[in-house]
Amino acid sequence: MDQSPSSSFDIEYHLREIEKVAAALSLKPDTHLGPQGTAIPDIEWYALAAIKKTTSLSHAFCTLVRAKNTLSAAALVRLQLDTAMRMFGLTLVEDVETAGTWLMNDKSYRKLKARTGEP
Repeated sequence: MDQSPSSSFDIEYHLREIEKVAAALSLKPDTHLGPQGTAIPDIEWYALAAIKKTTSLSHAFCTLVRAKNTLSAAALVRLQLDTAMRMFGLTLVEDVETAGTWLMNDKSYRKLKARTGEP
C-alpha cells in the first residue's frame, strides 16, 4: 500500500526539533558572556539581538504551523534567512568590531565593505 507524502512526514517531530535548537541557542549567551557588569562589545550586542530574533521567529513559526497558518509561517522563513545572511556577512568584513560599532550606531548594513573592498 502506498503512503501519501503527508502521512509519512511527522510535522510535530520536526517542530519539536526546531524548538530544541531554539532553546539551545537561547542558552548560548549565558555560557559565552562574562559575569554581570562585564562590558560587551557592540558586535556581541548585534549577535545577541540576532539570537533573540532567531529564537522568537522559531517559536512564532512553530505556533503558526500548529495553527495551520502556513502562509504566515512561510513569511517568517524569509526573516530567518535575512538574519542568517546578515550574520554571515559579518564574516566577510575586515574588522568585525568596527562593523559592529557601525551597525549599533544605526548605520546602513549595505555600506559595509568586504575585505576585498566590494560592498
